[in-house]
Amino acid sequence: MHSPSLMQPISTHNAHLLVFALANPSPTSTYHRWTFQRNAPPACSPTPTALYMNFVYYAEFAPKATEVEKLIEEIEGFHSLREGWDGENAAPPLEAAIHQAGLFVRAAGSSAIGLEATAHVDGSIILEIGDGSRGSFRFKGNKKVVYATESHGSGVVEFSGRAIPQELLQALSG
Repeated sequence: MHSPSLMQPISTHNAHLLVFALANPSPTSTYHRWTFQRNAPPACSPTPTALYMNFVYYAEFAPKATEVEKLIEEIEGFHSLREGWDGENAAPPLEAAIHQAGLFVRAAGSSAIGLEATAHVDGSIILEIGDGSRGSFRFKGNKKVVYATESHGSGVVEFSGRAIPQELLQALSG
């Protein structure tokens, strides 16, 4: 099943940007399969020299959730954990910690592939690099990330939710 095609005027510059975006998808965005066909403008067109392209969206070719999207869903799934989830003294994951870990994964994009999310009994969220043997990042929801890595040591850095601190980028890259 596919949606009806849309006849849209498009400049050559915008056509190149659209083709580039579809050929080079962002790891955190979902792109769909479209077909492009150059058409003559309709006779009644107000811009008879414009380039018209026919766009057809094929929903059945839409990609499945990326690894990054799956990791974000897993982190957000920690909202369902309640007091005592991992023993009688386990605190539920902190809302702010869940939010901060999700922001980190979104900001890291494809660099977050391979991270594993776990909830800690103190309410923090931990992102382990691989199986945890290379290191981990702990989010307590206080805009700080506690990190311990095999190759880059350990420490605490500020994380505003946008730019990933250099120490963490280095740890992600190996």
